[in-house]
Amino acid sequence: MKKSFIFFLLVLSAVMMLAANEETFVLKSHEFRVSIEHQTQRNGLTPLVLFSDDLEIELVMDESGRVFIDEAQARLNPMRPVFAIDLAAKTVAIGQVASATKIEAQDAVRTRLKILRRDIPLHLHLDVEMGKGEIRLAETRLWLAVKAEEISPGVSTIRLTSPNVQVTRDLYYLPSRSVIHQTDPGQGFSEPGTCAVWAQRLNQGE
Repeated sequence: MKKSFIFFLLVLSAVMMLAANEETFVLKSHEFRVSIEHQTQRNGLTPLVLFSDDLEIELVMDESGRVFIDEAQARLNPMRPVFAIDLAAKTVAIGQVASATKIEAQDAVRTRLKILRRDIPLHLHLDVEMGKGEIRLAETRLWLAVKAEEISPGVSTIRLTSPNVQVTRDLYYLPSRSVIHQTDPGQGFSEPGTCAVWAQRLNQGE
């Protein structure tokens, strides 16, 4: 019994140490747009891209408007979509959050719409030391591989990779300032004041 308790404490300590390395960020932009690609349907699913400030998340949508990470999730867990779109009512539901939408363009090829609500619950969780992270959108988690490389004291490039996720700009992490900056590809990083903030680390306890 004593050995089991000690083992439990060691495991709990290890889990707490791993959690302590994880940092939570919120994107500075709160605008979300969706592009539904009508002409590339496969097995009853339509490709869809969720955009937010140079972050692109590739998903799929079924005929009823439910959106999933991929075809496997749509088949195995159809009652737990990432979110749902009602094009006729011009609404979207993400977890417990509902929002009106505005259709910005629509034709036989694609529909582009803007989610009007600006408090959509999307957080970025990073563990730079372990090289992993995830995007949390309501109850959905998208796993990321995280690669950081220090280019100067206090400044590191950071790359986020995933089959579903693409970041279209270069990212630079400044731990002392609790921010991730963005620049155009190949532009490089100069001074914090000259580069836009892409994500801000949440304060502990928020």
